[in-house]
Amino acid sequence: MGSEEIGSGIEGPMFSVLIPAYNVAEYLGECLESVLKQSYVDWEAVVIDDGSTDSTGQICDRFAKKDIRFKVFHQKNQGISVTRNRLIELSKGAYIIFLDSDDYWIEKDLLQAVYNEIIKNKVEIVAWWAKLLDNETKQVQNCQNCIPVASEVLRGEEFVRQMTKNGLCRWWSFLYAFERTLWDQCHIAYKEGRVICEDAEVLYQVLLKAERICALGNYFYCYRIGREASLTGQFRYSKLRDMMEVSALNIQNVRKMELSTDLKDDLCGNFAYMYMESAPQVFGLGKKERKEGEQMMLSYKWIVNYYKDFGSLKNRMKIIAYKIFGVRISLWLIYICQRIMGY
Repeated sequence: MGSEEIGSGIEGPMFSVLIPAYNVAEYLGECLESVLKQSYVDWEAVVIDDGSTDSTGQICDRFAKKDIRFKVFHQKNQGISVTRNRLIELSKGAYIIFLDSDDYWIEKDLLQAVYNEIIKNKVEIVAWWAKLLDNETKQVQNCQNCIPVASEVLRGEEFVRQMTKNGLCRWWSFLYAFERTLWDQCHIAYKEGRVICEDAEVLYQVLLKAERICALGNYFYCYRIGREASLTGQFRYSKLRDMMEVSALNIQNVRKMELSTDLKDDLCGNFAYMYMESAPQVFGLGKKERKEGEQMMLSYKWIVNYYKDFGSLKNRMKIIAYKIFGVRISLWLIYICQRIMGY
């Protein structure tokens, strides 16, 4: 079965691998090599150099010369969300897969495994697990990210239910292959200006829309953590703003959806966790940014009402603190505990 049969009339390769790249010269070669080494060959890699000031652009061009399946574009710096939207527009594959330019695929058979599941089970989304690589210590740990163990094909709502029922899951789009027609039917785009949590704003909506999702049950993705130059590694007001804002917007959106009460509660609890992670860090900002951060923190304090302990003693203690001390004082106490005791 060719990709044109699977992709409902889409002419192009089976897979489009979408890679936004900005100042990642140290890691980009390993990332692109992991795509080039794939045993399944019907793919294109669309790479956008988002105004890099190091040799990222030259590395992209070198791979484009090495293999015509690399489609490279250069642009003035636009940010991650604008770049991802453009990557989707430029790609032609029946399925789209995101890959961060400082990460890489561990196994050469990832695309083959995804293709096999698509052919076997006629699924719209295929998921897999990640290994987390600490960029400083080089230690590696497995991360299933609450993605269900591979056993059966699930509807989107059941898949998300299993992801969120036990607590925190990270909304990482790079752990999925999405059928393009499904993505297009969702009529969503990454919000311009986001510096973090852009996935959290989009991914759950696509998953809920799907009728057929399966998980491979393999650690195919290496996610690099602790890299200070990355968007997720930097500590700044814009990061905290996005985490709190996305938390609020997602909860408001979920409450309007036609979902079961327990699924709504688990989703909202998960998104409230984003607020609880970010809000205490406001107290570590500079004077001017702290003032703005505290105003935002208090304007979103209603999010605490959706916070769940998910069976965690630490989370339960936080909820008790809110009831006793109120939001501002309890968040300040959490910040102090994190600084002093690593709580």
